[in-house]
Amino acid sequence: MSAVYESNTAKVIYYYRKQILFVLLAVTFMSFMMAFCRTVTQEDLDNADGIMGHILNMIDTIFGESEGWAGIEGAKKLLHVQIGDSSIQAGDFALSSGMVGGLKTLTELFQAIGLSMVIIYFLSSMMEDVQFQQAYTEKMVKHFIFLFVAWVLVMNADTIIYVITNAGSSVVDKVYTVSQSRTFNLTTLKKDIYAALNKEADGGGIKAIQQSITNTTSQLGMYIMMFVPWLVCKASGVVVALGCWSRFIEILIYAIVSPLTLADVAKGSFERSSATRAIKNIIALSLSGAVIMLTLYIGREIQISIIADFATALTSGYDKNTFSEAMFSEVIIAVVQAGVVSRANQVAKQALGVV
Repeated sequence: MSAVYESNTAKVIYYYRKQILFVLLAVTFMSFMMAFCRTVTQEDLDNADGIMGHILNMIDTIFGESEGWAGIEGAKKLLHVQIGDSSIQAGDFALSSGMVGGLKTLTELFQAIGLSMVIIYFLSSMMEDVQFQQAYTEKMVKHFIFLFVAWVLVMNADTIIYVITNAGSSVVDKVYTVSQSRTFNLTTLKKDIYAALNKEADGGGIKAIQQSITNTTSQLGMYIMMFVPWLVCKASGVVVALGCWSRFIEILIYAIVSPLTLADVAKGSFERSSATRAIKNIIALSLSGAVIMLTLYIGREIQISIIADFATALTSGYDKNTFSEAMFSEVIIAVVQAGVVSRANQVAKQALGVV
């Protein structure tokens, strides 16, 4: 019975041999085509490691989509300084309660020094008027009024700084909200580059090994080409972070030592006092956060335009020359951003007329 069954099976296979051969060839061909034309997925990008993983991270840095302190979101967090009675915070970073207490102690110390300076300025002005026989009633009243104003300013110097700082943070938030009205996605760009640098082998064995070597060589070449632009953009991000952090620290220093500057209002004249200039400097420092955020916003808009033009050029396929041109255009924007951010406080001072 078994022999008869095998004989019939053989006859069937022999009879349909052409159809079976055609199906096998079609399946094999489709398998090769699916392997060669495999669509790059988000999972491929997420799981990319080695040189390819570094290349994808470099794209994020160069084209302005870095996370953390190097991106516009990170800068916004550092520029959003909120100062209260018992807390001082810049984004996700908050000073410890012990440090806040230490700063309050120092503030009280400088307030005491400032009050001493207020008394000295007041007495020296009074003695000067007596010496030159100008101690008439109206002028004495004026001295006492300026004494009161100076006393109030010195005792509330830190509060004045905090109010100005919080107002500046509100401006930063507004600029950041406007900057989010237009966004871009690098996923398509990454997929195109991933596909160009990870081509599937048209076959197995030696061909697969050869294609793997070719892919590695292409990835290494791309890595070398992108290294300097990535380094420049990374350095630009460091400059932006330094500008944000230095602004935060300067605000704290101003809050502590400002009583010394505001004390000379007791001299009896705003024209002779440096308090007006000091307050303008504090306002400029607060507004410098908006200048930094505005710089990043304008740079982001230019970056989006560059990427949009690049995406249009990619419709005919990935081209390394087009990519290089777009990449170095992004580098120029990064350098300009770093230059403007480093002068943000000076720009704010010029806007307020502080020479």
